Amino acid sequence: MRHFLLLVCLAVMLPAAPARAQKTAPTAAATVMTKTCAAAMLAVAQAMVEDTWTPLLDNRIQASPAAAALGADWKPSDPRWRKAREALGGRMALIFDRYARSNELAGHIATEIGRIGAGPDLDAAIAAVTGAAGPALVRHFAKREFIVLSMSDRPDGPKVGTPEWNTRLGDLGRRFDARVGAGLGTDDGSHAAEVEKLATGPAAALLSRLWMFGISNAQRQLNTALNLMVFDDQAAIDKAVAAAVGAPPKRPAATAATDAFSLEKMAVCQDSWLDWGADEARVGAFRDSFRARYKESPDGGYFVPISGATLMGMKVARVYSSSIGMARGFSVAVEAPFDVARKNVEKTLGKTLQQCETGDGMRTCALEIAEKRTVMLMADATGREKTTLVGCFYFYEK
Repeated sequence: MRHFLLLVCLAVMLPAAPARAQKTAPTAAATVMTKTCAAAMLAVAQAMVEDTWTPLLDNRIQASPAAAALGADWKPSDPRWRKAREALGGRMALIFDRYARSNELAGHIATEIGRIGAGPDLDAAIAAVTGAAGPALVRHFAKREFIVLSMSDRPDGPKVGTPEWNTRLGDLGRRFDARVGAGLGTDDGSHAAEVEKLATGPAAALLSRLWMFGISNAQRQLNTALNLMVFDDQAAIDKAVAAAVGAPPKRPAATAATDAFSLEKMAVCQDSWLDWGADEARVGAFRDSFRARYKESPDGGYFVPISGATLMGMKVARVYSSSIGMARGFSVAVEAPFDVARKNVEKTLGKTLQQCETGDGMRTCALEIAEKRTVMLMADATGREKTTLVGCFYFYEK
């Protein structure tokens, strides 16, 4: 009933043109309908099946015994997880491809047209899909069925005619255009009036019946095939997961010492040596890590990268590990204009820098993260100096 009501609401209530009583034979009509409509029907059915099975296949990979030893590390952000999921997705794609190459959907179309029988309604439907507006009409029915099926999958969704219903209708229309419509060719709107005229009346009712029958049977068969895949191919699926688990993600060569120091975390106040106090284990690991990557400049006062370094994609020129002038903290001079550095820092923080000023030949911005943790940017206001200082400052010495 919900499906029927949605179809009524989506239809454009205009009078249908009278059909010619030539009574096309059902076998010939089935051939025409398969040629003009089957690909679009299958695209809609496949989109609906994907919506159902994507979370199920995700769960199948997540729960695979072959990855149990990884515990919390086994998650979608892990390249090994994604590799295993791609293998399972490939199996689903193969099922879709084999179904598309089969005559199953053509058989469903022929069966339903045989039940409908020859007559003026069938003639009108054939004329509609083979006419100049045929491709636009096929796209119209594909979009309508996609929206109806998507809404029917949510019986607790918004009521027909409400603002929420209209909003969801628009969202689903855009989703169709992106997922299904892109494969059906473009519609320049030149046949809009003709499509509206054909979208109701005897021909439209017959087409709706045919589309519903074809798509529902394709969905049923694809869902059955995927169920069989999951249950019959369990060993092969777990083997694919095990193969993915056996290929750990590549990481840059690093030692425990170098892992202890993060330039970015220090520069944006996520780490702070001020908090470590007398914790020699923490301080020592930081010191060793820092010294493995940076060396003190000949004239002292700052450090330079041993083999090049970047901060948020900006080349590092100098690092001040504990103080600069009267300020205490950790700061980095990067080779980037002030506005570029500000954009990168704000993106990393997920926050907008405040207290931005220009004066005394300097541009500055600051954001207090916590007590004794203020992220600051400073640069020459004239632009002659090509670096920007990015740092976390704890306090100013009096």
